[in-house]
Amino acid sequence: MKTLPPLHHSVKKRKLNDFLHSNAINDEQHAESVTEEEIESVDSLSAKLKAMEQEIMLLNMKVSDLENEIKRRRESENRFENENKIFKQQLLQIKICISDNFLMLKQIDRFLTKNKCCWGKEDIVAAVTLRSVSRKAHVYMRNKVGLPLPSLSTLRKWTRNLWCKPGIHTEVLTVLEATSKIMKEIKR
Repeated sequence: MKTLPPLHHSVKKRKLNDFLHSNAINDEQHAESVTEEEIESVDSLSAKLKAMEQEIMLLNMKVSDLENEIKRRRESENRFENENKIFKQQLLQIKICISDNFLMLKQIDRFLTKNKCCWGKEDIVAAVTLRSVSRKAHVYMRNKVGLPLPSLSTLRKWTRNLWCKPGIHTEVLTVLEATSKIMKEIKR
């Protein structure tokens, strides 16, 4: 539908009459001159149409913004789901290790946070034991399996200051006693 530009009333009447005749409306009612009420009605309808077009444009912009927000949230949700899967896998590994009394508390902290930590004597003793079996075994368990173990350089620092005197070593017995208390009956 064509809209009329705001003009003076006499020009508006002429334009409205041209508009009506151009659209093949030839009834007797419209053949007469157009009244002021009809002109005002057309003006108000045209203003309402303009307002509605602007409102539609604003609503379309809001819809576009909401669609972008939905897309951003879906991407964020996918990222969180992936992180959640990783955490669940890590938790499962930790549960397995805890159920077997395999990891010490420092190792669990290191496994969860990936931060450097100060290894305790028990952790060092366990790592030295593994290292005494094989250097490759220690490296494999630490790097490939992902078991939190002190590095080889840390083990060298600890063993460099290790002094063994002949006889019974009470510290070793203490560590063995603590380890045996943690172990299940079958593993003792």
